[in-house]
Amino acid sequence: MKTDSNNKNIFKKLIFETIKDQDGYPPVEFESIWGIQITTNTFVIDNTPYYIYGLSKGDTVLATMKNNELFGSKIVSKGGHSTLRAFVEQSDIRQNIRDEIIKLGADCNSVTGGSLLAIDIPPVADFDRIDKFLSSVSNNDTIAYEDACLQHNTGDAKREKECSEISSVPF
Repeated sequence: MKTDSNNKNIFKKLIFETIKDQDGYPPVEFESIWGIQITTNTFVIDNTPYYIYGLSKGDTVLATMKNNELFGSKIVSKGGHSTLRAFVEQSDIRQNIRDEIIKLGADCNSVTGGSLLAIDIPPVADFDRIDKFLSSVSNNDTIAYEDACLQHNTGDAKREKECSEISSVPF
């Protein structure tokens, strides 16, 4: 648990259940994410989800205590960030893509040795430029990307609807 300089417990780990697709993805049943405690049971998400759909950094969620762990149960409000995920097999290409995404104004996290990039696009970033860059490098084989949570206006109502329909966390 993280604390601030006054030793207040403001950062808490929140656990979210993942929903597996027909291929058994994601490879985990639960994902834990840092939340900043606002009230007894509300938290602002403080990092980018790797496997949860429909949730982004900056969203406010309700959480309930179960077996001494906080479980995220519902999104109270959206924070305006979008989350994309890129799958890049080759590490040198993955690093180049990560570097470019950061230059374009997004944050990008990865697990050491893993092929997955979790991309946080803040409200002030140019979503279209980041999306076009990922589209230009994607070959849907060794490099692919997906929408995990769209909160920017993409101009594509069908894409936004499809993304909201796969949400793991109710709103």
